[in-house]
Amino acid sequence: MVVRPSWDEYFMKLVDTIRLRSPDYTKVGAVMVSQEDNRVVSCGYNGLPKGMDDDIDWTDRELVHSLVIHAEANCVLYANSRFMNTTMYISMSPCANCIKLIAAANIKRIVYREPYKDIKTVQELCKMFNIDIVSYT
Repeated sequence: MVVRPSWDEYFMKLVDTIRLRSPDYTKVGAVMVSQEDNRVVSCGYNGLPKGMDDDIDWTDRELVHSLVIHAEANCVLYANSRFMNTTMYISMSPCANCIKLIAAANIKRIVYREPYKDIKTVQELCKMFNIDIVSYT
């Protein structure tokens, strides 16, 4: 019998590949998946706005933080369909600002690998917005 990965395992491995496209030292990837049929709706990684030259000082973290669009935001921005009943897989838990974007997009489930520094706030926001957030280990 062939052993296949679970859907969560499969999509987290996809996140690991997507995050490699990020020019930032902190590589974050995201995949949005339909809960109905496990089809990829969209993907994104953290990086500069479209059309901006990646030739910046990536060691200047203040500059980077002021310019970079988060993986979750890019995932939502480049989706070509509605977000009803979708799961977002992310290599790092979203920040509080991205949770608000995710809630506004009506995404109902998040699976992440590494916790971000404000994970407690994020978990509280997810509860308020009725978003299921799961740590994938």
